[in-house]
Parts: sequence; C-alpha cells; structure tokens
Amino acid sequence: MSLASSIARRHRAHLRSPEWRELRRLALERDGFRCRLCNSRWRLEVYHRRYPPPWEADQLSNLSTLCCNCHGDFHRRAHWQSMLNRVLLAILLLGALLLWREVMVLQ
Repeated sequence: MSLASSIARRHRAHLRSPEWRELRRLALERDGFRCRLCNSRWRLEVYHRRYPPPWEADQLSNLSTLCCNCHGDFHRRAHWQSMLNRVLLAILLLGALLLWREVMVLQ
C-alpha cells in the first residue's frame, strides 16, 4: 500500500469519527449554518483552511463553512494562483539570468 493511499484511508476514517462529526457540527453552528462567502444555506461543507497532520489535531479555528460552489471556487482560485506564482517566478529567474549574462559579457 502506498503512503498516499494510507494517508487517504486515515483521512476518510477521521471524517467518520465522532470527534470530526462534533467539530463539524460546531463549525456549522458557529457560522449560522450558512456559507461564510455567499451566505447560502444549501449543500454546506466544512472546509479545512490548513490540513495539520495528523487530522486528529483539528481545531475549530481551522475550519470554515462553505457551500459546495464556493468550496470548489476556492480550490480553483488557489490552483490558478499557484500556477501564476510559478510563471512569475520563472519570469523573474529568466530576467535575472539574462541580466547576469549581460554583466558577464561586459566584463
């Protein structure tokens, strides 16, 4: 069994645990059973802001209530932001390399 499948199995087991169910209920209650972004009451999910391994160390302050649509949008935005950061870094490195090459030619 791979490490990834072992982690996924432990995560699924944690999401079925009484501890997670209680934390999820508390997060939903705290957020008034509404999405924190669009205020929807439909198809609510409790989102981890960060996954602190092990998941058993979850805290209410690390959880937010989001509707299914906002949760998906959040992950899509995070993915594109990550891609944009990589492109900007590549451009910055290319610029530094070209500048270094020009300095070396002038010497």
